[in-house]
Amino acid sequence: GIAGVGGTENVVLRVPEVQLKTGEISEIFPQVVSIDLKNISRMIGTEISGVLGYDFLSKYKVTLDYNKAEIRLVK
Repeated sequence: GIAGVGGTENVVLRVPEVQLKTGEISEIFPQVVSIDLKNISRMIGTEISGVLGYDFLSKYKVTLDYNKAEIRLVK
């Protein structure tokens, strides 16, 4: 399984060559891991569509605006 802060989850699928696009940002990753987030979603009471990790976020200055429910990424 994949271990993280919330515990360990089983790997559902390893997906080769994934492109992530959001706004003007576009990144290609050689491989990503897909896991079932239903248990974590149920625990926190909201649906989780995905998790962005260090490989992506470490390339940007990340600003969270809670009032506007926005995440801003700047290289």
